[in-house]
Amino acid sequence: MNKIVISDNYLPYFIEEELYVVEEKFKKTVAETKQHLASHEEDLSNEALPQMVNNLLIIIRFESNNEAVANYKVFLTKLLAAAGYNLKTTDVVLMNRFKDMKAKTIINQSSALKVMAFGLDLQHADNFQLRNFNGKRVLIAPPIERLHQDKDKKSKLWMLMKDMFNIA
Repeated sequence: MNKIVISDNYLPYFIEEELYVVEEKFKKTVAETKQHLASHEEDLSNEALPQMVNNLLIIIRFESNNEAVANYKVFLTKLLAAAGYNLKTTDVVLMNRFKDMKAKTIINQSSALKVMAFGLDLQHADNFQLRNFNGKRVLIAPPIERLHQDKDKKSKLWMLMKDMFNIA
């Protein structure tokens, strides 16, 4: 390869750069393939859990796999703000991405002392609970899709959050 010497008037633009001329025989040729690629979807069953290091963990299981957490970001932000938290200092795990993993495993792997779980109890989907599990306070609530528009359910959630976060 040959190093190009840059003329003085362009020197300020490339002060930290080294430019090289690549001979034609070293250039790769691009070949187009007619072969179909395998599925481009992620293999969600083998995906590893993210590192969970915050004091609050939110576990969300959507009733429908088509839901996105972005649709509920404002609702979650307001909930967390009322308890003195924010999304940046909270670990959020979507159970729909970890099909074979149990919530107990996620809670045990987290360093969080407080856990808010939405949609875990699918058989009793409208059930609210606040309990202790392995030294952690766990609030179990209905799926988030059922909460954000229902005032009665939001008030039940708020009552449990006040107890969990010691809010007067």
